[in-house]
Amino acid sequence: MCCVYVKLLFLILWIYSIECDDFEKAEPLNKVRYRNSRTCKHRPYSAFEPFYRQSILESPVYLVFIVLLGILFGLMFLGLLKGLLGMLGSKTVGEYGMGMLIDLPKPLDSYQEKELRNRSVCYDVVGWPVHPDTGERTVRMLPIQSEFCLNIIFFLAYPLAILLKLCSLCCCISDYKGEEDACFREVNVIKCKSSRKNAGGPQLDMYKEHDLREAKDTNYVINCMRQSQMSLGKFHQFSDITSQAVRPQILCVEPGDISIRANEPPPDPFESLSGLTTKQPLIS
Repeated sequence: MCCVYVKLLFLILWIYSIECDDFEKAEPLNKVRYRNSRTCKHRPYSAFEPFYRQSILESPVYLVFIVLLGILFGLMFLGLLKGLLGMLGSKTVGEYGMGMLIDLPKPLDSYQEKELRNRSVCYDVVGWPVHPDTGERTVRMLPIQSEFCLNIIFFLAYPLAILLKLCSLCCCISDYKGEEDACFREVNVIKCKSSRKNAGGPQLDMYKEHDLREAKDTNYVINCMRQSQMSLGKFHQFSDITSQAVRPQILCVEPGDISIRANEPPPDPFESLSGLTTKQPLIS
């Protein structure tokens, strides 16, 4: 009994969903005419119909989402290939374009090559890691893990980096990266205010116009220089007198007149200056 009710229900739904006109009477052997004469009028699809299900391909939002998702995965797949080639094959392929994504050079903890991992990292004048034996830039400049992760998103980030670079050039944004003399093109001048009452810490002592302190300071510096000059002159005069007193005397003696006095102490060179210092000063 239940099967009968189910069949009747499907029959009613089929009648309400599709209305077909009667077929024109034609010869059954002529299949082409029979197919062309059959006209079925379908109702337009509507979301309110109980058995209507819209396909994903019929929605433009889903189509755009699928296209963008495909482009995203395609670029990431290309980046994955680039990372694998750089890690297992050519170093040049893996490091191509990394200067646009990150600031290079960067310091390394150790060399990424197996034969150089136990050696200390050497750098050139600019800061790039170089081979310890040849001194050339033939070693990897980034860790392998960092390079592989950057290569996965390379084809997504590299166009954006180029776009930002072009925008900075169009907007006249100065970028002095890589120019050695660029740091000397701009001079930042700091202007100091004369009155710094509320500022904490030591204050600047600035001379004003017609200030007598400037003349006093100048005279003090000149007197200090004169005293230092006089002290240097006295020192040189004293050193000359000392060198003359210590100068050894050369004696011309016969070979048979040579006598050696081993236990006699050498003469004191300052004994000759003792009378000089007591009678008159060395420096007037």
